[in-house]
Amino acid sequence: MTINYMNIIAGLLLLVIPAYLIWQLDRQQLRATAIGTLRMMVQVAVVGVLTMLVWRFDSLWLCLLWVVLTTVLTALVLLRRTQLPARRLFLPVAAGLLVSTLAVGSYELFVVLSPYRPTSAHWVIPVSGVLLAHSLIINIHALHTYIDALRGDSLPYYTAIGNGATRLRALLPYAARALHNGITPTTAKLATTALFAMPMLLAGLLMGGLSPLNAAFVFATLIVAAIVAAMLSLIITLWAADHQLFDRRGQFMM
Repeated sequence: MTINYMNIIAGLLLLVIPAYLIWQLDRQQLRATAIGTLRMMVQVAVVGVLTMLVWRFDSLWLCLLWVVLTTVLTALVLLRRTQLPARRLFLPVAAGLLVSTLAVGSYELFVVLSPYRPTSAHWVIPVSGVLLAHSLIINIHALHTYIDALRGDSLPYYTAIGNGATRLRALLPYAARALHNGITPTTAKLATTALFAMPMLLAGLLMGGLSPLNAAFVFATLIVAAIVAAMLSLIITLWAADHQLFDRRGQFMM
């Protein structure tokens, strides 16, 4: 499949429809929508160019550098969306995302999918991208729930600490609530989408040339790996951020 400038122009012509509707319904939103659309297109173009460079050289070290850089950007976006202090929590969040992506991604590439060249950019970049994207979505809900629960309902935590429980034991209900609120919306959305429409990842696998059965297998394994990576990154983040969230006496500092 080849894409030329005429194809791009034809695709962009579809923007005329929403632009016209917004102009008729709410003209004040047209400027914001246009700026947001332009920003999205520029970001996609930059990512496309960078991916093309990594694709061309196809080096393991470039792939690892790509994973590190995308992890840093994902951590910054996560902290911005949750409105948590980046100076205190950037390293724990980035460490959780990086370790989980490398660990689960390596297992997925070398054991589950096991392609001919598992360290190729053709596999490392898409797999790491799927894991980081779902970790971002899930952990936004999970971290927000964890911090808000401790801020608004810390009495069970202090009661457990006062009765001699370890900090880990006292925090388990909050971590369980965070995992539940992070994973449940994502899995429910995936289940609902699969009933009525083909998910974009599965559609991309089919357009990439995989047979329907192989595409469904890859899609299912990647989604499972993404959920596991998100859970692992949350656990590592909470463990690494313990000294940033609590003082020596176990007092919550957020």
